[in-house]
Amino acid sequence: MESHAIRLCAVGGVLGLLSLILGIAAEYTRIKPSEIAVHFKVCEYPSSPALGLAFTAAVILILAQVLIAIASGCCGCCRTNTNGPAANRTLTVILSVLSWIAFAIALILFISGAIVNGSGGRQVSLNSYHCTYLKPGVFVGASVLALAAVSLAIGGVILQPMPTPTPGSAQMVVEIGQPQFPISQSQCPPVYPPTLSPQFPPQTNHPVFIAQQQGYNKL
Repeated sequence: MESHAIRLCAVGGVLGLLSLILGIAAEYTRIKPSEIAVHFKVCEYPSSPALGLAFTAAVILILAQVLIAIASGCCGCCRTNTNGPAANRTLTVILSVLSWIAFAIALILFISGAIVNGSGGRQVSLNSYHCTYLKPGVFVGASVLALAAVSLAIGGVILQPMPTPTPGSAQMVVEIGQPQFPISQSQCPPVYPPTLSPQFPPQTNHPVFIAQQQGYNKL
């Protein structure tokens, strides 16, 4: 993974955990049926922090999904020079599709649950004299789906093939003293042996006498 992708995935993972915490908090602060008052076919809902918590969780989930999508390069579709097995690319697309499906369901649950937990009077249906309320487990399910969406998106980024490095990029590391491209034998300059200087006998300061053989006549 690239450095910027690691940072974006880390931020997206933290935001996904924050969305999970806010969703669980919204579940425990949602409006209970015992808290709803009925006056002349009008249901009076009290104020609840679940409304703000659910909307905040939805916004944070959107931000996390967008950051991870940027890190993945649009699920790898924005990257043209990638290498790696085709199975990894297929699995990356599958994880991305599942992530977006879980994201959409979680977002719908967060928003619909926040609307139901809104305060103010509502008219009771004429067919039934029951006030509508959010059933238990909706925000918990949305929180689990939000975490699953973020996890699947990060998994798709991890399994995504790395881009092929191009000449001149930062990924092309050339060692000092090593040629960047192989040099053929024909391109190597010829190497000649060093020239031998003539060897002279050592010079001394003593005079050199040359004995000449002289012949003598015998008497």
